[in-house]
Amino acid sequence: MKHRLAALLLALTLPLAATPAAAKPAAAPLCLSLEDRAEIADLMARYALYADAGNGAAFAATFTAEGQLIVRGQPVRGQSALAAMIDGKTDRTLHLPSAPALVKVAVDTVRARSQLVYMKDTAGAATGSTPYVGFAVYEDTIVHTPQGWKFAERRAAETQPIAPELLPTAASPICRERP
Repeated sequence: MKHRLAALLLALTLPLAATPAAAKPAAAPLCLSLEDRAEIADLMARYALYADAGNGAAFAATFTAEGQLIVRGQPVRGQSALAAMIDGKTDRTLHLPSAPALVKVAVDTVRARSQLVYMKDTAGAATGSTPYVGFAVYEDTIVHTPQGWKFAERRAAETQPIAPELLPTAASPICRERP
């Protein structure tokens, strides 16, 4: 009787062991709450405002402690260097950022792409010179810190290819509340 019971149990469990584990459902895309989207858009606006105002400390505070800004391949790394870059500028500028495309790539990490039009008065208002007008494309890695969203890296260039995670198939859905 023991042998028959053991054989029956073995017969019942053997197919389960031989069957591949049920396929896990595909992980749902990470969603980004409306609140997070608004905070990131505000971060980008403050970046431009602080740069234009020449406030290096406030500008640097939009980055993590080791954050970096890479403009045309030239990196400026760390809050001290970022603050010094802005404090040392002599040109008057006006940065006009666009709304960003955002994709959440990890629980506390977002990739973003935005465009920017900027004007620079290199000679000063007293000369009546025509301001320089330019544009840039920003590719960002933004992380959520205890102080809120901050730039870990910001790349600016006249043009750059779109990162694969920003293409439509990888778009982050909007959450109704922060996860």
